[in-house]
Amino acid sequence: MWMLLVSVAGAEPCEVLIDAEAWRWQLQRAAEQLSGRNIAGGQATLNSAKNRATCLATRADPADLALLARLEAVSAFFKQELDQVDDWSKLAAITAPMSEYPGWLNAQHPVRSYLDRPPPGWSGWPEQSVAAPKKGGVFLNGVWLDRPLFPTSTPCLIQILNKSGERVDAWWQHGAAAPPGQLEPIDEVAERPRFYEGPAISERAG
Repeated sequence: MWMLLVSVAGAEPCEVLIDAEAWRWQLQRAAEQLSGRNIAGGQATLNSAKNRATCLATRADPADLALLARLEAVSAFFKQELDQVDDWSKLAAITAPMSEYPGWLNAQHPVRSYLDRPPPGWSGWPEQSVAAPKKGGVFLNGVWLDRPLFPTSTPCLIQILNKSGERVDAWWQHGAAAPPGQLEPIDEVAERPRFYEGPAISERAG
């Protein structure tokens, strides 16, 4: 049986939680460095931003995650890790494809041929729901995970938020490969968190 159990008691602590504005500033800094050919500095800033995403105090903005994914694709291109270029491009395409690109990441940039590809497909268990904290929710790349559906071959940010929309736990995973003992599909209908008014994953994947 595929197990994905919400483990509130075992949540990984963050020494310092980061707010969305501070995280967005770090992403913009990474973009500036990569655009200015400070590749090493940009990659270091970007790696820090990726790691700190799991310590966001509240839900990640899909547009911010799309920017992170595009920058990760650029970083991977400089390292000639083309499989990673493809994977991060898929995250950008599935998360917020209409969000604004940095001006320097234009149609002539070699990474755009990856970023402009169609979004990936979805896999998972469309007839089940996801266990979550009472009145809280589980979020996939900033979107409410009402059903255990995941984009294939794509890095994913999973966030578990309480009824106030505050962080309980978070991690990065690849596709549906969640850490053992973290989430559990259930047959009950998922209840939309009151603090969230956006789309559900089942609507995106449909």
